[in-house]
Amino acid sequence: MKIFTGNKIISKIINILLVIAFSSLLLIFSNAEDLDADSGPDILVCLDPGHGGGDNGAVGTSGLLEKNINLDIAIRVKSNLENYGYKVILTRYDDTYISGKERVEIASQNQANIFISIHNNESDLKDTSGTETYFSPDSSAASRSLANYIQGELIFQLGSKNLGIKEAGFYVLNNTHMVSALVQGLFMSNPGDEEKLRDRFYKDKISTGISGGIINFISDFDISAFRAKIDDLGNTPDFILPEEAIMIDLSITNRSRFFTWPSSGENAVSISYNIYNSLSETIVFDGTRTAIKNDVKPGETIAVPMNIKIPASGGRYIIEYDIVQEGVAWFSSRGNPTFRKNITVTDSADEWTGAEAEDTAEVEDGAAAADLDGGQIEEVPGPGTGTEESPVGQDLPGETGEEVSKSTEKYPNKKIVFISDRDGGDYDLFISNLDGSGLTALTNNSVDDIYPSVSPDGTKIAFTSTIGNLWQIMVMNRDGTGLHQITSSRTLNAYPTWSYDGNYIFYESKVDEVWEIYRINADGTGNVRLTYNPSGDDWHPASHPSQPLVIFESGTPGKENILIMDYNGQNKRHVTNDKARNRVPDLSGDNQTIVFTRYNSSKGQIFIMDTNGNNLTQITSMSGKNGHPAFSPDNKYICFDSDGSGKAQLHIFSFEDGQIRKVINDGSHKYKDPSFLFY
Repeated sequence: MKIFTGNKIISKIINILLVIAFSSLLLIFSNAEDLDADSGPDILVCLDPGHGGGDNGAVGTSGLLEKNINLDIAIRVKSNLENYGYKVILTRYDDTYISGKERVEIASQNQANIFISIHNNESDLKDTSGTETYFSPDSSAASRSLANYIQGELIFQLGSKNLGIKEAGFYVLNNTHMVSALVQGLFMSNPGDEEKLRDRFYKDKISTGISGGIINFISDFDISAFRAKIDDLGNTPDFILPEEAIMIDLSITNRSRFFTWPSSGENAVSISYNIYNSLSETIVFDGTRTAIKNDVKPGETIAVPMNIKIPASGGRYIIEYDIVQEGVAWFSSRGNPTFRKNITVTDSADEWTGAEAEDTAEVEDGAAAADLDGGQIEEVPGPGTGTEESPVGQDLPGETGEEVSKSTEKYPNKKIVFISDRDGGDYDLFISNLDGSGLTALTNNSVDDIYPSVSPDGTKIAFTSTIGNLWQIMVMNRDGTGLHQITSSRTLNAYPTWSYDGNYIFYESKVDEVWEIYRINADGTGNVRLTYNPSGDDWHPASHPSQPLVIFESGTPGKENILIMDYNGQNKRHVTNDKARNRVPDLSGDNQTIVFTRYNSSKGQIFIMDTNGNNLTQITSMSGKNGHPAFSPDNKYICFDSDGSGKAQLHIFSFEDGQIRKVINDGSHKYKDPSFLFY
């Protein structure tokens, strides 16, 4: 039988028994018939009490700290599982700060079979309540099943609102190589939930739900046998010819503690592959299987040559390597991670050569950029210094790069990247000097390309492009070459911004009619969901120029405020928290000033403030909507678009003289979404 299952009479009895009798009952039922008597000792569960040390996590309305509740619950879960014979470790046993990387390493180095991160929730709305459990979108079906088992038991035990199981790319879920889930028990920000979390009876209910979900999952999934490490050792090429037949040497390690992989018979172990296109559609499922030549003992590593047939059509694909025990199960269906590699299928020799040149240029430019120091913002003129109209193309210092000595000037090339509909009905990306001269199209196609963002070293541009009925994040070189797609989810993905080191791209994505913020590696791998706000939108992210922080806009239409969080979506704090509409923020290069648009009715003006929300200063006093402000890397200018004279036009505010100048004088077309490109 299964234990702790909501529709079982035994669970109802357990639910009303005194807490002090709980451990005894666990011992009584520890020989439940459906639990393999040998499975307990071979299963290692890693429990991860969230936060700790200087990281308090959420703080309740009366001061209760999430870090303490998480640890309390984890210790109770540990006791429950150990009473069933399972081995359990914690990532922390006291009030100590443990980084996400360290938590992952503890689980991996101990070869845990299951990883559970234990948290309690928070929301800006104090009446928000409920329970939810997360799994990584990059994990196997087993992690989703684990989340489902735990969520079901928690709802039965607590009787709380069922917020469901959800995908989220939390660091500890994306980087653990075992079946994993993250629990959000109750809401610390809800006074009623906080009071329950003070009560040992409710903490026992939460621990019972988590323990029961884990045990029921283990009884249904024989996860410990199907553990392997797959590695291509860099042998999968980045570029491959269409319809080419290639052989890839893989390294496969049996990470089971007891299961020897058979090489023959009806249950032999084989290696196979799948291929997906950029829209995550399956092109090849279960390609030619390659059998292992000899039995593989636990801990043993073998080399397996894989024969792969490449699709006929060019484009970006993902090759996924997986293992199957014939007639039993795919290893991925039992929680083992697959190995994935991005490839480009092309017969263009120019594209292959261009990619090599692009890689070389990145190293050279990146090395140069590393030697640059930061600038300082000058004193800001008072409100209302901006004029309604100003001379077009009036000289700005160093705007063309011709009058500045490259041996002394930090940024000899000062340009703006923006969008315009001047070459047709669709928006394309353009680049120009600060005075509007040298106007050049970077893209020219039949779809909208919008929201450009320049990488910190000035070599790359990320932007949003319409693909089908979706928006996807694209990246190209600053000259418009090397275009490639970063995201491929079937949602709207927009407004990219680069991390300060260029390793990540943050963007907004519309999930279930709500905008949330995601983080993805600059190469398009490792997609991570950072925010979840069912009562409003989180969007328009901007990365801190020198620290792992993201500033963004959050709220419902008409009630937006500006917040800051870290790269893992944690430690959120309000910068503004008023009834005004505070939108589309950006940060200065010296980390001292935030620029944003504040709306009053339909009119928006550009404001600046410090990073604590103080020293609010109005920059513009112009008609219409003034939006999408961006700081220049040298902190001397703010560029924004304004539709006060009809169609949106680009303007630059100079901190040196307090004047606002129009960049391009063209009332027939729109010019919007500026981003500075200095190099």
